[in-house]
Amino acid sequence: MKSLKVILIALSILSLLGSLNAQDIEIASEEEDDKEQSMSKKGRFMIGMGNDIWMDAPGNVNIRNYNPSFVFSFMFDSQLGKSPLTFGAGLGLQSNNLYSDGFIFENQVQHKTAFNPIPDSLNYDKNKISTTYLELPVELRLRLGKEKEMTISAGFKVGYLINSHTKYKGENYLETPQTQNDKVKIKEHNISDLNKLRYTATGRIGYKSFSLFAHYNLTPLFEEDQLIDLSNNEKPSNMYLITAGIIFSPF
Repeated sequence: MKSLKVILIALSILSLLGSLNAQDIEIASEEEDDKEQSMSKKGRFMIGMGNDIWMDAPGNVNIRNYNPSFVFSFMFDSQLGKSPLTFGAGLGLQSNNLYSDGFIFENQVQHKTAFNPIPDSLNYDKNKISTTYLELPVELRLRLGKEKEMTISAGFKVGYLINSHTKYKGENYLETPQTQNDKVKIKEHNISDLNKLRYTATGRIGYKSFSLFAHYNLTPLFEEDQLIDLSNNEKPSNMYLITAGIIFSPF
């Protein structure tokens, strides 16, 4: 009789332990699901600001050290199995600027684009080229840390030119006797010979909502060999862009 009581007590204890263990497994499973959902929600909307660094510019033009760039993107993120890797893809916009001391114009001999330095006699406040690309970015993201708060990403994006313009603000460069000292604001759209499509390699490292990023354009600003250097026997000058800055991801 005593042995039967002991067996019944033991079975009751095992049943209770099994029930508690099942609850622990269910809670752990729910926690894992929450972590997976949390990982997939991080880094969806991103807004950033950086500096455009222009490489291989023609020798007869000086480019300002600071050229602000703005980037926006919305990406859907999917976890790859149970790994700390996620794959992101979406839609974005990037605006780039090039401040310089030269006008761009079409060379009448070769019918190609060139920079012509602004005369020293002209006082001006602003002279820039601006472009805006609609982009399709993809990223492979590695999530690290207990709460997956650290992110290391590498990716690629394809952009299509949707807007381009030059903007000048200063003394009238037409230099007619009537308007020579007039202050003017001139904005011209649809710059010729720009690459309509561009391909960019991307990298990013972040902690929680902030990331440092770098973009390297694999495509030159102007179409291949369409920009010439007037200071170097009119040889082609293919300008490439590197952008570096910071991104904020509020959710």
